[in-house]
Amino acid sequence: MSIGNGMNALFWEDRWLNGRSVGELMPLLYKCISMRRRKVRTVAEGLTGNTWARDIQGILGHPPRRP
Repeated sequence: MSIGNGMNALFWEDRWLNGRSVGELMPLLYKCISMRRRKVRTVAEGLTGNTWARDIQGILGHPPRRP
């Protein structure tokens, strides 16, 4: 995948890390990201000021409870 400026590639969903997605590489981390955030956070946004880290909810390895 070519991400260009990162404005159209999704940080959590697209395969921008050497052809793999975050979910494939780090499934426990991926589970700590809300579905809504997964669908809107772009690579450009996520890498600016490490904004991706603010998307993490709960404790790594223990995803937040879903109602």
